[in-house]
Amino acid sequence: MAILWLLFGMDPVPWRKRALESQHGTLPQDVLDPSQCVRLRRFLRSLLLHDISPNLQCRGAGSHDLSLRCNLVVDGLLENQSKQGTTRWMRRRPGIQGLQRTQATRESFKALGDHVNQTKLELMRSQMAVFKESLEQFALKYRSDIRRDPAFRESFHAMCVTIGVDPLASNKGIWNRLLGFGDFYYELGVQCVETCLVLRSSVGALVELNLLLRHIQRRRGSAAEAVSADDVLKSLEKLSVLGGGLGVVTVGGSRYVRSQPMELSRDAADALDFAQRSGGFFSAPDLSASLGWAPARTEFTLQQLLRDGLTWLDLPPDAGAPCLYWVPAVGMEQAAAAYAAAHRLA
Repeated sequence: MAILWLLFGMDPVPWRKRALESQHGTLPQDVLDPSQCVRLRRFLRSLLLHDISPNLQCRGAGSHDLSLRCNLVVDGLLENQSKQGTTRWMRRRPGIQGLQRTQATRESFKALGDHVNQTKLELMRSQMAVFKESLEQFALKYRSDIRRDPAFRESFHAMCVTIGVDPLASNKGIWNRLLGFGDFYYELGVQCVETCLVLRSSVGALVELNLLLRHIQRRRGSAAEAVSADDVLKSLEKLSVLGGGLGVVTVGGSRYVRSQPMELSRDAADALDFAQRSGGFFSAPDLSASLGWAPARTEFTLQQLLRDGLTWLDLPPDAGAPCLYWVPAVGMEQAAAAYAAAHRLA
């Protein structure tokens, strides 16, 4: 191909000129135009015919075959040079126009992505509006079942939470007009407070959730609407705006209602857990040996439990016997039931 450069001083890729210009802008001036390409093709064909025609004619090749073979050789040379020129041109650094096109492409993709996200958001909002309307119609249709059946009411609440609807958010809202949830849970919250005050003299400031539920159901009577543990928890949650007097704590996997403003420490929770495993009572040496505490740590925790009304101190009649600490919330009811069964008491 050195002959091409000596004769023409140009890169023989004319058929790629328009494509490259459309992709990369104006090409260098050493690219052949169509008329120069025709002259180059004629020159190469005559040169090849002059060089190889004697050998091919000796082998019996006709003039038609010679012309075809020369055309194939010329096309191959030009195609090879075209690829080399294209590769060399593509490896050049991008100019300002290329950077501008890249930036425009990125902005177009960003605008398209924003449009798709906005469309999805509007579709989701419309679907949520339709679902909320259907939920209101469902609540109006099954109003009596929701108020009568605690399990059905709990499932309805879970469905409302899924779409971000709080039936208890406002006492004047549509849910209160449809179902009367506001009055129901506020009334139940008052009953929880009254029951905790009544049970404080027998079980202290910590009441087991199931025990509280049984006393509330007994207090409401058989003619009233049934309530569940989930209803009690929701009513206590609504009363939390009044202060920290009521709350729910977990001890040993069981939930207890706290009816006194206090903060249950980790050591106090471990002591209550040990009382639950030991039948509702324990001594200070037993607590220290079980949890690996120092005597000072045990004494501090027991004094905290006594001060908060969570444990009772049982002084032994014998001077040498250790004191017993009773936790009525976790053992008093079971011990009383066992005593009544052993002595056949009604």
